[in-house]
Amino acid sequence: MDGLGLDCFYFVLHNLEFKILMPMVSSAKVQIVRIMHALERCRADK
Repeated sequence: MDGLGLDCFYFVLHNLEFKILMPMVSSAKVQIVRIMHALERCRADK
């Protein structure tokens, strides 16, 4: 691969990574926050 082709390849790869990973990461963060809130509620109930 020439330099330009490689740059395009990395650019596409990073875009895909961003489009796929970011939603996954943000939904994982939401899940973690929900779990933390649930744990806090359980502790408060006891």
